[in-house]
Amino acid sequence: MELYVTYPSFVFNFLLYFDLGMVITSPRCARGVIKCLVDGKLDENWRKKPIFVVGETTSRLLTNELDIEPIGANSGNAMALIPIILKYELTKSLLAPCGNMNINILSDNIKTVEFENIEVYRTIPHKNLKTNLDVVLSKINDQIGVVYFSPSGFRATCDFMPKQLLNQIHIFAIGPTT
Repeated sequence: MELYVTYPSFVFNFLLYFDLGMVITSPRCARGVIKCLVDGKLDENWRKKPIFVVGETTSRLLTNELDIEPIGANSGNAMALIPIILKYELTKSLLAPCGNMNINILSDNIKTVEFENIEVYRTIPHKNLKTNLDVVLSKINDQIGVVYFSPSGFRATCDFMPKQLLNQIHIFAIGPTT
């Protein structure tokens, strides 16, 4: 479950960093940025800057909502976006809106570009997660496996999963980060 927050600091930094580009790594991040914009509109100065994205879904969301053409739609993950960013030989930082569970893949792997991380959304576990998980686990007799789509989903359920069950099932992860 995500919680989008319009942070005054994001709006301030967004205006402050007009001379930089931006990198948006997920649809959640894109939605967070859109919610932080005044009247949901991107300032014209940002249209002249490189806006990098991870993935087609993120790109499509920004194109549809902000009428921009981001760079990197064909990248499926942050590691695949790295060579695309490096081609631009940037001399200035990139504004990097992110969530509270950001794992800094880009900044850890690109040392020639500085990333100005600023939180635009928070990922929090659903308030009924433990109860819902208990109900599902009690109704399934022959558990084969669990599929995780995000690191935060794994972390949120890990403490609630019976340890003996973890030894009996297969755990599947979608994507290299998860």
